[in-house]
Amino acid sequence: MREEIEEAVNRLKKSKAPGVDNISAEEIQAVGNSGIEILLSRPMCRKIWKEEMWKKSIIIPLHEKDTMNCDNYRGVSFLPIVKK
Repeated sequence: MREEIEEAVNRLKKSKAPGVDNISAEEIQAVGNSGIEILLSRPMCRKIWKEEMWKKSIIIPLHEKDTMNCDNYRGVSFLPIVKK
């Protein structure tokens, strides 16, 4: 499981907006091994999956090409980085 988390942390895309948790990919990558140990700790894993915050995302409507057409929107979701 440690290798999976290390691989997932290394694959996180930088310069992306954080989600509801307000934690960026750069912050997770910056803490290194100590951050991975925290994510691996059993109480932390339980808390992550039980918290409602990890199940939510921020959805922002963005205009497509024609800004005068009110039906021309698409949603962009900001998910918590730890969830990814």
